[in-house]
Formats: sequence, C-alpha cells, structure tokens
Amino acid sequence: RSATRWIVRRGSVPSGADALILVSVEEIAVNALREPFHHWVRTLRFPVRHDALGDVLPYLAPFDDEAAPTTSEADLTRARTLWSDVGLDVRDAIRARTKALEARIAEALASRVEAAIADAKATFESRQLEVREAMKKNTMKSLEKEIDQMRSRLNDPQQLLFPEHTRELERDLQAREDELKRRERDSHELLDILAKEAERVTQRLLPQRYSLQGGGVQSFPLTVEVRFPEAGR
Repeated sequence: RSATRWIVRRGSVPSGADALILVSVEEIAVNALREPFHHWVRTLRFPVRHDALGDVLPYLAPFDDEAAPTTSEADLTRARTLWSDVGLDVRDAIRARTKALEARIAEALASRVEAAIADAKATFESRQLEVREAMKKNTMKSLEKEIDQMRSRLNDPQQLLFPEHTRELERDLQAREDELKRRERDSHELLDILAKEAERVTQRLLPQRYSLQGGGVQSFPLTVEVRFPEAGR
C-alpha cells in the first residue's frame, strides 16, 4: 500500500486541547471466501492535551471543520515532537477500534447466516419442485400415451399383414421410448445437480460467506494531520 501522507495545519481545535490529530483510515473487511464486503474510509479525530492522547471525538463533517496548511518551520518541528509523544498511542487506538469493528461485523454476520441459508434452501426446494412438476406435465404424459397406443397397435394381429408398416411403427415406438428415457434421465440428473448445489451452497459457501477469516478486518492509515490552534488562540 502507498505510504501515509502527513499534513500539518492550523485551524479549529477543541477547547482546552493543545492540538488535534486527525487520522484518515481505510477499513476493509474480507470474509472467509476472501470476498471484500466492507470498504470504508473514515477520519478519526483525537484531541491532545499536555502531550497525552484523548479519546476519539464524534464525527464532524468536513464542511464544518476549518483548517489551513502551515509552512511554519516551528509548527513542523513541533508536529514531529508531538507525534513522537503520541504516535504509538494513536496506533494502539486504531488497533483497538479495528478489533471492536471486527467483533461487531462478526456478530452481524452470525445473526444473518441462518436467514441466508433458509432463503437458499427455499429457493432450491422451489426449483426442485418445478422440475418434478415438469416431469408430470402433459408433454411427458402425452409421450407415454403415444407409446402405449403404439404398443397396442403392434399387438394387433392385423399388423402381421403389413410388415412394412409394422417395421415403421417399431422404429417410431423405439424413438418415442428413447425420447421418454432421455427426458426422464435429464430430469433426474437436474434434480441430482440441484441437490448437490443446495448442499454446497447451504453447508459450505454461505457459512464461509458469513464469517470472517483471520484478520478479516484491517485498517490502513491514509493520512495523518497534526493540527494546532489558530495563531492567537
């Protein structure tokens, strides 16, 4: 990943604070299938009082947060000194927030996995029912009826008087029987595929999709801003 960008500014700082540390972090959550499903960038605002890092402040919209870059060498030096005092505390605070976020996400995933599995089972059961109904439809029934009629005609003694017609009828009967077997085989194969896919989705895919892999949530600092109060404050 790219290196963290550093900024030193002067602007609005909470009352009583000597400085403000603003860290923009990129949050990424990846499930056990290595599918990213949470990608967010947020700015954490830490007040600094007497060289001690305070708790993170509530979110403030950029529109309401005024600051301007400073080129003062004194400010740059002061920022380096301040960061050497609180930098490790900032790192620990971000790690703690990341662990807390991971716990919340894991809990949210766990609360949804059963419903997702139930929905998937219902979808597969509905599709399997459609296939079974298709096997009973008129196309299959009419084919079976044709076959029964052809067999009856072949058993008619009068067919012995017309051997050419008999052979043609036998060929037609064989074609109908082959078609019926093909349709039945295709339907049973489709049901078998649906059953195996239902097992794969509900027992392996969804449980992994709704769970985190080790270190599934990570936070990457993108920007660190050290802000001092405006001159005269």
